Amino acid sequence: MPPSGGVTKLTAEEVAKHAVAEDCWVIVDGNVYDISNFPAVHPGGPQIAGMCGKDATELFQTRAGKDPHPESAQMKLETMLLGPVGLVLEGTTLES
Repeated sequence: MPPSGGVTKLTAEEVAKHAVAEDCWVIVDGNVYDISNFPAVHPGGPQIAGMCGKDATELFQTRAGKDPHPESAQMKLETMLLGPVGLVLEGTTLES
């Protein structure tokens, strides 16, 4: 979940702190997404929980070696966007 106070910079190190399904951040194409609780309802199964806290770009782009995710999956992912790697989160307000 985004921080409720203080300042957090979106880095790979910060993403790594969010490595469980209930608090799951991933990096895809240089952006950080909070996909917490999504692994439980993921249409392809909960195995994506193994990507929590990591860069999931290759997995997302290839669907684990299958065809790319459909546009609807990209649109769903965008609803969970926190911001690009390097962005500073201050409380619940995004600042660049």
